[in-house]
Amino acid sequence: MAWLLTMVAALSGVVACHPTRPPVAPIALTYHVAPEIRSCPNVDALTKAVNDLLGYAPWTARARRRVFARVETTDGGLRAFVQLQAGGGPPQGSRTLVAETTECRELGEALALAIALAIDPLATPSAANPRPQRPSPPSARLRFGAGAHVAAAAAPSLTGGGHLELGWAWRSLYLAAAARLDAPAEVATGELAAHLLGGSILACGQYDPWFACSLLAVSALRAEGRNISQARTAWLPIVAPGVRAGGRLSLTGPWSLALYLELLIPVVGARLTDRDDRVEFWRTPPASGSLAIDLQRDF
Repeated sequence: MAWLLTMVAALSGVVACHPTRPPVAPIALTYHVAPEIRSCPNVDALTKAVNDLLGYAPWTARARRRVFARVETTDGGLRAFVQLQAGGGPPQGSRTLVAETTECRELGEALALAIALAIDPLATPSAANPRPQRPSPPSARLRFGAGAHVAAAAAPSLTGGGHLELGWAWRSLYLAAAARLDAPAEVATGELAAHLLGGSILACGQYDPWFACSLLAVSALRAEGRNISQARTAWLPIVAPGVRAGGRLSLTGPWSLALYLELLIPVVGARLTDRDDRVEFWRTPPASGSLAIDLQRDF
C-alpha cells in the first residue's frame, strides 16, 4: 500500500540514527470497530498480530502510554486511524489507513503493522508477516435472491407470496430486477378472487449492512368470479413507483439474509366490479406495503 511505503520510508531515518535498540516502555491499547463492520480482527486477534510483529507483548493495562485505534466505514470502503499518546499530553503521532473495500482482513494486517511501528519504530516485521499489498477494488458481482413476503393493500385482502431477484452489485451500488407471485385473495364473501403477478426494477445504495432503494413495479391483478352466473376472468394492470429499505446479515461465505420493507404508490390502479360495472367490489388503495425476507448468494 502506498501509505505503508511512505510510513516505512519515514521511519527508516529513525532506524539509521539508533544502532542499538532502546527499551520500549509498556503500553495500553484502546481499540474500536464500527458495529456495522463484521470482518475486522477483534482486540485479541489484533494484539496477537502486533505481538508477532514485535516479537514480544508490550501491553500493560495501566500503562501511561496508550495507542488509540479505530476502524470506520467510508463511501465504499474502510478507514483506520491510529494515534499514540503518553499520559495526558498531546498526541505523539498518528496514522490514517484507507482501504477501497469493505473487506477488513488486509486492512487489519496493515493496522497491526502501523501499531507495531508506533510502539517500537525499530521493530522489524518477520518474514512470516509480510506487509500487505494494496487491496484491489472490489469487483462487480451478481447476486441472486429468493424469498417470501407478506403484503397489505396490494390485493383485496392481506396476502403473501414468493419472489425471485437477480441483481448486480458494485461497491455501494446495486441494480436488480425482481419477479413476484402472490397467493389468491378473496373479496365479496368468496364470490371474487384475485392474485398479483408482477415484476420490478430497483436501483439501490448500500451502506453495509443497510440499504435503500427506489423502484418501479409493474404488475397484473388476475381477478376471477366464483359461484356466480356469467363469471369471467380479467387481467388488470397496476403500475407503482416506490421505495425499499432494510438490512443484510452476512451468513457464511457468499450467503446472506436480507430483511426489508417496501412501500408502493400506484399511479395506475385496478377496479374490481360486476359485469355491468354497477357494483364495485374493490379498487387499488393509494398505497400498499410488504415485509419480505430473502436468502441471497453472491457470485
